[in-house]
Amino acid sequence: MRPTINEIKTKFNNNVMGKTYILPKTTNKGRPGIFLEQLLNIPTSTACLDCQDGELKLYPLKKLSNGNFSVKETVAITMRGLSDKNLEEGKIEWEYSALRKKTNNILFISYYREGDNITYYNSCGFDYTHP
Repeated sequence: MRPTINEIKTKFNNNVMGKTYILPKTTNKGRPGIFLEQLLNIPTSTACLDCQDGELKLYPLKKLSNGNFSVKETVAITMRGLSDKNLEEGKIEWEYSALRKKTNNILFISYYREGDNITYYNSCGFDYTHP
C-alpha cells in the first residue's frame, strides 16, 4: 500500500531532512528523487501518483555567491501536460485530467548537491486549496 502525503512528510521531517547522503552524479536527473522515494519507502511503479493521495516532487537548489540558496531549475509536474488531446477537444474535463490529479496534492522537497553528496532540505505542501 502506498503511503499518504502526510505520512511521507512526517517521515521526511523526522528521518531525512537536513541529512547528507552519498549519491554519485549520473546522467539521470531523476536519481535524487528515486533515491528519496527509496528512503521514504514509496513503491516504484508506473502509477500516476507516488502516494495514495498525491505526488512527491523534488527541486534542486544552487548556492549563490553570498551563501544563500536559490532554486536552480523549474519542476516538471508531468510529461502529459495540458496538451492532452482529450482535454483540448472537450472529451475530458479538467477535473478528470491526469494533470489535475497530479496537482491536487503535492509535497515539494528541496535538495542541494555538492559533488557526490546530496542534502535534502525543506518540504512544502501544495494542494487544491492553496491560493
